[in-house]
Amino acid sequence: MLEKKIFRGSSDCLKSVDKKYAKYYDVRYNILSKFDDALITLNSIYSTKPESSCLDIAARISNPTVVDLFCGIGGLSIAAARYGKHVIAIDNSASELIALRHNADLYGVSEKIRTLRINLNPSKLSSLFDYGDSLIIDPPWNGDGKSKYLAKACFQFEDFGSLGIIISTLISTKLNKQIILCAPRNFDREKISECRREYHIFEHESEKREPFLSIEFPAS
Repeated sequence: MLEKKIFRGSSDCLKSVDKKYAKYYDVRYNILSKFDDALITLNSIYSTKPESSCLDIAARISNPTVVDLFCGIGGLSIAAARYGKHVIAIDNSASELIALRHNADLYGVSEKIRTLRINLNPSKLSSLFDYGDSLIIDPPWNGDGKSKYLAKACFQFEDFGSLGIIISTLISTKLNKQIILCAPRNFDREKISECRREYHIFEHESEKREPFLSIEFPAS
């Protein structure tokens, strides 16, 4: 699939692949300040959070070891490593993990990041807590970059697909673990309250990119 093909950020191919990527390419240095030398996939152009937002999220990680689920090309993993955290970066895409390892080296933090290729199906999510006491969950929800999720009045846990019920269960039951969930700005806040644990909501905005929320559930 073209979306999984690895490109160097400076590649001219990226400028003409598809118009739907144009607005993200225009603000590529917001995604990664070292974008030109980075390795990316087309999917990562719109799914990777802006570097400044990743650093804001990483600053709130309260434990020395963090698991980054759906790590992609490494925006959040690299940010956490820049804060001195040891990161277990997990994804099911070999190409995205190859890109992440290159990008981690580019930022000088490769020794702090361990990558694992795991098929992130719902039955395996709970066991991933064994790797660390903080967990970042940034599940896929931006579709093809057209932000169809914004057409919904409220984005629900079930809109994450089969992962949704597992994510909500983990938040409700793993009270001794810090969890940071990235979600669309129209996420149903009543559903967050139903998890029955303390939480803090942070809003993130960046030029030409859809705003999103990071929802922190501190360990109790």
